[in-house]
Amino acid sequence: MSCKVCLSTKIGPAPLPEEATTGYRLDWCKDCGFVSLVGAPPSLHGRSDDATGDPRSLTRRLLSRIRFLGLHRWLERLTLDHTNGRRILDAGSGLGDLSLDLMHHGWDVWACDAAEDAARACSPLLGERFIAAPFEEVDLPEAFFDVVILNFSLEHMEEPKAAAQKISNLLRPGGVVAIRVPNIDAALSGRRGAAFQLQLPHHRSFYGPKSLRRLLDDVGLEVMEILTPLTLLEGVSTACDLIPALDPDRWIHRPSSPGSLLKGATLAALAAAALPGAWFRCRDGKGVILYAGARMVER
Repeated sequence: MSCKVCLSTKIGPAPLPEEATTGYRLDWCKDCGFVSLVGAPPSLHGRSDDATGDPRSLTRRLLSRIRFLGLHRWLERLTLDHTNGRRILDAGSGLGDLSLDLMHHGWDVWACDAAEDAARACSPLLGERFIAAPFEEVDLPEAFFDVVILNFSLEHMEEPKAAAQKISNLLRPGGVVAIRVPNIDAALSGRRGAAFQLQLPHHRSFYGPKSLRRLLDDVGLEVMEILTPLTLLEGVSTACDLIPALDPDRWIHRPSSPGSLLKGATLAALAAAALPGAWFRCRDGKGVILYAGARMVER
């Protein structure tokens, strides 16, 4: 047995409490820190069975604008000096909320996802620019995209090397990949909110700064930055860990209702209250969300 990222054979059980792993086996690489779920049946996503609704609805659009505000600022900063194009692939698009918001911000959006509910939601938005397939298997020309974004999707993929190689193949020289994933180092340090981020068995692969850097380096991507910034998501994860009913995946994709706005307001208020003191943890790489930006060098 070897690590799927660095190929080390120094593998052991992840040092996580049983209430966090909920009976699942997680293998931990002692060299790079990568953690993988072992033996559980495949799961495409963690959305509830009634996760439907139109991402263009007023409630969904309003909540999406709030959810992705910081992401757009980060993305624009990453691409400011490194790419002039606006063709972007939303890899693992889910029900299309980010894709629609990217379109609103002037991006030429393509998307892919293997889930049937994603195809039903995204095909009307993107037409032939939506590919109903796993990211690792999408059939698109090499060096086709200026940006590839994996917004909480890389953790669903079981083969990190295949995913990273696909990113490298699809980016044009100078193109940028933007990744957001749960930070396993937060869970390993015992952070409240980290158990919520694990979301087993829907998440299959878990990264810290060291393992994610190694993964990107190995396929020729030049890392621009890897950080755990202080954002409202720090508080969101803590609030959802305490009150699971506030988890946006449980209600944000359902048909619009006043209850969604109420839950959103409650979540935002509790998340803001949970933020004090988090700056120091984020500065030390123990924030619950890991951000990584990398650039495709000349081939």
